Amino acid sequence: MFRFIQLWGANLSFKFISPLARAQRLDEVLATEQFVMALSQFAEVDKSVLDVVDFDAAANVVARGRGVPQSILRTDEEVGELRAARQKALEEEKQKAAQQQMAQQMGGVIADGAKAAINQDPSLMTGMVSGVMQ
Repeated sequence: MFRFIQLWGANLSFKFISPLARAQRLDEVLATEQFVMALSQFAEVDKSVLDVVDFDAAANVVARGRGVPQSILRTDEEVGELRAARQKALEEEKQKAAQQQMAQQMGGVIADGAKAAINQDPSLMTGMVSGVMQ
């Protein structure tokens, strides 16, 4: 009828959170949320006020206080890898945009040089046209 599971030598961990402890955590969550909201209003005047807050820590306080399962949160290492990959992609995009802009500028310089040469010697134009025709 009853099955007994042998737990001898197994490491078990139970975490009981009293109603008072839950209420205190919820107070931390509410205080954190209200503080961040107030800062966001201050930031409309001066964005540097946001430097005061470690938003990663604030997110963890809210998650822990609301009882969010740890399994859905990324580890600090995962967050670091994600941010590094995002930063690398952003830098590659900036570099590509700079290369495209440089190519456009070089094309403009070459075109301007060709126009100036043709203005000085219009016979160059007939040489170019005949070269293209062949």
